[in-house]
Amino acid sequence: MVLGNGLMAQTFKDYRMNADVTIFASGVSNSLEDNQDAFDFEMAMVKSQSEKDAKFVYFSTCSIEDPSRHEKEYVNHKLNVEQFIQEHFDRYFIFRLPIIVGKSENPHTLTNFFYNQIVSNNKFKVYRNACRYLIDVDHVKQIADTILATDKFLNQIISVSLDNRVRVQDLVEIFETVLSKKANCDLVDSGVCYSLNGHIPHDLIREAGIELTENYNLELIQKYYGSH
Repeated sequence: MVLGNGLMAQTFKDYRMNADVTIFASGVSNSLEDNQDAFDFEMAMVKSQSEKDAKFVYFSTCSIEDPSRHEKEYVNHKLNVEQFIQEHFDRYFIFRLPIIVGKSENPHTLTNFFYNQIVSNNKFKVYRNACRYLIDVDHVKQIADTILATDKFLNQIISVSLDNRVRVQDLVEIFETVLSKKANCDLVDSGVCYSLNGHIPHDLIREAGIELTENYNLELIQKYYGSH
């Protein structure tokens, strides 16, 4: 079963008729969200699944490890949901995700924001010291499929991230290359560059059929924004 109708729900649509797995793709996805009603609604939906027998797949966030976001409502909410799942579900997978890149109209994603600002020639700020992790939504699916097929990491929190940290300033330069257009941005001496505690093991990446090249981030932006 798949709960939701956004990018993640569409990506995992082949699980819709799978009674043994519930893909929870209906959670709060905007990391800037501060509306308690949105958080309460997601928690209520998670709670409604706690008595069911299916393996429960929840998408959390790697930004839990970002020291600059520890006080954010979004991060605290995700931690609360993780704790509830650990305490009330018999079979679960908690996938902490970095920034997902795919075909989405969501203006709140970092990559969509950069794309829209650059093509519209809007002025925006870039934090000089900030860095982020990106992953192709198709690769999230391949990794999740591989894990779910074997029940590896059952009842664990998994950081579904690759060792491809990129400075936000460099990411903007990647967009400039892909779009052949200069960004109208100001560099601000702010931001945090943090390291994740763990990444998906290389053997699992290979098993999932993913090729992690040195140009992964460039190839990823080219895939989804180069044809616009």
